[in-house]
Amino acid sequence: MRPTRLLAAAVLFTATFALAACTGTKDAELALITAPATGDVYAAELSGFSGYGFTDEAGKTIEPAYGLMKVVAVDGRDVVVITENRAVDEPSTSRDALRGELDTVAFDDSEEIPLSGAQLREAYDAGRIYAVHRPAAP
Repeated sequence: MRPTRLLAAAVLFTATFALAACTGTKDAELALITAPATGDVYAAELSGFSGYGFTDEAGKTIEPAYGLMKVVAVDGRDVVVITENRAVDEPSTSRDALRGELDTVAFDDSEEIPLSGAQLREAYDAGRIYAVHRPAAP
């Protein structure tokens, strides 16, 4: 077999594996969105949910603002979320934060944001919620 054919086969295999892994992640996240639990954490575009404006350390407005939201109450598929105290201008930062120590993240419980199950799903489908994490039970 020619090296170019081997390379093409390797690239195709890698792309297929990556797509399957991505689809598996999306399926897992969708399962969490459709059956939310108290403590779930979402990486999200905070400015799409919160009535407050977000600024950086220098006081400059961040728009759109990205960060984490935590589910503090669940009633069926409806939830109440609170936002992280800080925000960033890059979505990958909050996506990476989901893999870190979430117990060090400060959330603002002064603004509770109710979302219906339909709103939660719409936000996920539209990409305003772009990563989901359910912390393991202690």
